Amino acid sequence: MTTHAHLLDIEPVQSDEEAEGRAKLFKQLDPFPDIQPALLSAGDIEDYARVTAMLFPFRANSASLKPASYEVRPGRKFVRWNEDGKRIGLDITEDSTFQLPRTRSASFKSNPK
Repeated sequence: MTTHAHLLDIEPVQSDEEAEGRAKLFKQLDPFPDIQPALLSAGDIEDYARVTAMLFPFRANSASLKPASYEVRPGRKFVRWNEDGKRIGLDITEDSTFQLPRTRSASFKSNPK
């Protein structure tokens, strides 16, 4: 297993602009290639969120970060990329539901609790 110790020292992002830049950087680059793309542990979720800014704002507290999941309230804008790398933007209403399809990459603006 390859250890990416230098990535573990990266601080969380502090702004939308910083989060967008970090997300662009890691859109095609997996900073933790040795972690299997299946069920992530709480530590894996925290590392990915902090390093890639895949969740912003991210709060590593027991109310949101569970053993193998992260509870978040999505905002109204949702972006995902299909298998061909095409960007798909969606608007989600407050009373609608959305099931995330199996995909390589997705992002949304979250509403902090």
